Amino acid sequence: MSPTRIKPGAIGRIDWDYERTPGKIRGVARTRDGADRPRRVVAVRDTRVEVEAELRMKAASLVYLGDVWSRSATLEEAIERWIATLSDADEGNAQKPQSAETYARTARGAIVPRIGALCLGDITTPQLRDFMKEMRVAPHRTPRGKGEVGYSVSYRLHILRALRDSLGLAVSMGAIPFNPARELPRPSKKVKGPKRQKQALTRAQVAVLRDCVRQWEASSRSGPRRGPQLRLAIELGLATGVASERWEAS
Repeated sequence: MSPTRIKPGAIGRIDWDYERTPGKIRGVARTRDGADRPRRVVAVRDTRVEVEAELRMKAASLVYLGDVWSRSATLEEAIERWIATLSDADEGNAQKPQSAETYARTARGAIVPRIGALCLGDITTPQLRDFMKEMRVAPHRTPRGKGEVGYSVSYRLHILRALRDSLGLAVSMGAIPFNPARELPRPSKKVKGPKRQKQALTRAQVAVLRDCVRQWEASSRSGPRRGPQLRLAIELGLATGVASERWEAS
């Protein structure tokens, strides 16, 4: 059985030894820092209890001394640290579990495979703009396995949120001086064409409409008989002035 993996900030087995200084005890233990790299901590105290307490304190402090927030850290590392803050009210990021899972799945599925290897200090706003444009036409598969071209607006909004928040967290931790995702435009739906001008029905058109409805009601088909609901709805619209102009009844 493989040994249990040591978590960042925790310590493994302590190796004891007596220091050269009389009456002092030396302890050595392994741990992992904030970048998840293996580290070694040493403490020299009068008793084993004091040695163990200092080892644990040093290991805990290494969580914040790792280079995960340096300029050379990757965007993937920043995203993973941001994901760890989701649903954490103390971090000002109190997301519902379902929302947190959606953001994590989106970031790991769309951002990390494409630009996750970029170093934080090398990321620029034009790069991120190009990436967001790519998301509009990128081929991908839906959860049901169906192939599609371009991610939806809602999905791209999740991508933008993940970029802004993870890089914003890197700014707050001193890794980079500004957030390159802050000025990215917000994805929006396609702009609709000009609205069609309203046009009032003429007397002849109204007569044709009524005749078509009567034919539809009288036509034979299988199933329940067609009722007057459609005809009544049309007559109500005509009577209440749905048309932009009035028409005179014959």
